[in-house]
Amino acid sequence: MDIAALGAAASQVSGAQRHQQAALSGIKSAQVQAQSLISMLTQPTAQTQVAAQPVNGSGGTADGASADKRLPRGSIVNILA
Repeated sequence: MDIAALGAAASQVSGAQRHQQAALSGIKSAQVQAQSLISMLTQPTAQTQVAAQPVNGSGGTADGASADKRLPRGSIVNILA
């Protein structure tokens, strides 16, 4: 094997390693995005359930103002009311 062939082989290996590193970086980025999306989708569900509990356990108050005071601002109940 002469020097030129050895240099060409080294260049090909280097290029393949760069492509492999780029692919791994893309996979890691996709994993981080998926974890972020999962946390975004699960977080509002927990907040909605907590906000809905006082309404269900209140015994059906007819006064809308007292229900608004107990619920956090921007809850789904306040938006629909």
